[in-house]
Amino acid sequence: MAKGGRKDAELQKFLSNVDEISSIIKGLAADDSSATEKADEFLQRYERNTQIDNAGVDRYFFLRQSFYHSTNT
Repeated sequence: MAKGGRKDAELQKFLSNVDEISSIIKGLAADDSSATEKADEFLQRYERNTQIDNAGVDRYFFLRQSFYHSTNT
């Protein structure tokens, strides 16, 4: 798939998620009894379809290093 086509597909998926989340929030604000179930279903789908980057950033490490350098210089 072309680079532009992939970005378009990602954008459409993102916008679809935004629309669904907006709908869920409106339902929760209106005390819609099915909104909680819809939110749970959305979160389960999202977690199942989202890759988690286990390489993440250890912010504590960077803060600790920054603090160490700022106090020992």
